[in-house]
Amino acid sequence: SSYGTYKVYKQQMLRFAEFCGDEHDAHNVMKMERYVKGYLEHLIDDYHKGGDMSPSSIKTAACALGKFYGKSYLNEMETPSRHIADVFKGRGVSERAKEFSEKRNADVMDFLRGTGLRRNELTHLQLRFCR
Repeated sequence: SSYGTYKVYKQQMLRFAEFCGDEHDAHNVMKMERYVKGYLEHLIDDYHKGGDMSPSSIKTAACALGKFYGKSYLNEMETPSRHIADVFKGRGVSERAKEFSEKRNADVMDFLRGTGLRRNELTHLQLRFCR
């Protein structure tokens, strides 16, 4: 993982720890694992009520927690769908987003969701690593 990913995952873990402290008076990070699913459900419920976390941020939180606890929480619950056309970075829709079709790339999207890989990690994947 890159340093940028490390910083984002650390931020997600701090948010989770704050939630556990506030909601469950839990302060031992190793004992907080039992609250992961409840936390993610809280984020999903908040999103459906118009909260400020996007589907991408919820998935990032699930990946960060999964990385820390050595589990894949994305496979255990349904998170809100994210659509690349809805992602705005900068001042408008990127050229890449305009040309990307989730339907045309359904196999790739399923693979990414199933493995938790990010686009950058997929570009570095080599066949020799898949054997």
